[in-house]
Amino acid sequence: MTHGTPPAEGPYTVATVDTDDPNRLQMFETYGIRAGAEFQVIRAMPITILTATHLQVMLTHDDWDTLTFES
Repeated sequence: MTHGTPPAEGPYTVATVDTDDPNRLQMFETYGIRAGAEFQVIRAMPITILTATHLQVMLTHDDWDTLTFES
């Protein structure tokens, strides 16, 4: 995904999390965003997801760019 391009709304399954930032890793872990996790993008701008535990989480584009997804 190109930086600055919002994701399409819909379901996603995380393949990898590619960051060494401890704050970002802690935030992802808190919300269950890890390899194999599924979530729904419910708004593209700002990027808002609905996690498996039904929490709405806003992600920055930098957050989003650290994730890769299963196709």
